[in-house]
Amino acid sequence: MKLIKILPLILLITFLTSLFCFGCSNNSLESQNKELTGSRNYKWDTDTLPISGALINCIWGSSENNMWVSGIGVMGIFQFNGILWSYTPLPFQRGYVSSIYGTSPTDIWIAPENEMWRYDGNGWVKYDLKIAGYEYTHIYDMTGNSADEVYAVGFIARIFNNRKYFKSAIFKFNRNGWTVIDTSIENAQLQKIKKSSNDLFFISGFREIWDEDNNNLIRLESNLFEFDRRYLRELIDYKDLVFSISKIKNNLYFSDGNNNLYKYDLNSKKFKFWKNIEEKRKRHHFISLRYLFSYKNTSL
Repeated sequence: MKLIKILPLILLITFLTSLFCFGCSNNSLESQNKELTGSRNYKWDTDTLPISGALINCIWGSSENNMWVSGIGVMGIFQFNGILWSYTPLPFQRGYVSSIYGTSPTDIWIAPENEMWRYDGNGWVKYDLKIAGYEYTHIYDMTGNSADEVYAVGFIARIFNNRKYFKSAIFKFNRNGWTVIDTSIENAQLQKIKKSSNDLFFISGFREIWDEDNNNLIRLESNLFEFDRRYLRELIDYKDLVFSISKIKNNLYFSDGNNNLYKYDLNSKKFKFWKNIEEKRKRHHFISLRYLFSYKNTSL
């Protein structure tokens, strides 16, 4: 049996999930509310999982002793208790998980295609996400305000004349289950959601621009939105795909596929180029943006 090394895959998680259109979320309520300061000289250890033919593309944890990972070709989820990894198989329709999110060590969500699975500390419960008239529901990212208020972004899709037609999708979970609350944008996918406050979220995604007369794809157009728990409003559109998005004070920061970092001032509503990551860090800037931008005293 082939052993897959976890560390290199973790270092490329954000890049790979963006490149292959699989999102994952690791922003638990605990990590959102805890501000980290000072030096963080972390030591990385290499670990392995006894599984072959898989790509680990999602990771979430509430502490160093409670980590969860899954990905493409993993028909279930692995948990790390600080000493050992354990595996729980789950009967997914499709063989991968595209997002993991938790509000506590005993409240965790994972999103395989067309489904949601919730861990309550004792076992897993399945929720169906299929929408009438559409064949696919895909979730890229999740976040929330509480265990009873979780949001998921992605797309729904159907096949017609050998072409996949997308619509953006925002789902909400409450005590009564999951409901779809927005599917307003044609030919679009929503990929990242970032919480600003209990009443405001920022979402990035992209839209396919088609020549409908000739059925040809012309280009992809990235978009940045704000979402007030009811309505989705576009802030800016951009020529390249957005790989990550973070909020620090009154600014949004995000990266594209050319190692460029951009800043959007939420007060002035102005968008500008910020800086470029040097070539030697090309392979690592995605994870730097995803994690280091959550620390207020970090500069690149």
